[in-house]
Amino acid sequence: MLYGRIVFLVDAADLSLIRPTWVTKVFVAGDLFSFILQAGGGSMLTVKGQETLGKNVLLGGLFFQLLSFGFFLVVSGMFYFRVERSGRPMVPNYAKYHWTTEMKILYLAAGLIIFRCIFRVFEFEASADSPVRDNEIYAYCLDAVPMLGVQAVFNFFHGGMIIPSTGVPSKGDRSTGQGSEYELTRGEV
Repeated sequence: MLYGRIVFLVDAADLSLIRPTWVTKVFVAGDLFSFILQAGGGSMLTVKGQETLGKNVLLGGLFFQLLSFGFFLVVSGMFYFRVERSGRPMVPNYAKYHWTTEMKILYLAAGLIIFRCIFRVFEFEASADSPVRDNEIYAYCLDAVPMLGVQAVFNFFHGGMIIPSTGVPSKGDRSTGQGSEYELTRGEV
């Protein structure tokens, strides 16, 4: 969602691989699908005789989540470099942090989530007597800590620090934000 708002803020929707109005829908749908697969696979693990299928479905959900986040990194990275290469005048800084800072925060968060997903793949691929499955310290350090890191980062660098509270100004009137087809206001999804 924040990526779409950054695209509107920079006023460079034409440089995004996915239209900013579709970004949230595409990535939330992908996340939801991967969670459904993981939950379905996890529930199948508890049914006698379905353990192997459940493990495969769960791993499929994790791999789909990895692909989804990888695709997000490609989309957001290409946008960032296209804006940098375009030679367009940069959007004035309306808030505490510049949009490029928030993009870097998005990359960090996505990287932490990808790291966690990779750990979870190894965790579920491991044999029952593997130290990864026997010791909780691995789950804490390689699963919980990265997610805590994502939460902490967004508490310090949240989207409200770069998105103007009055909306995203249009090309013609950057001072008031009036008349923009891309105008966003607080609380809008």
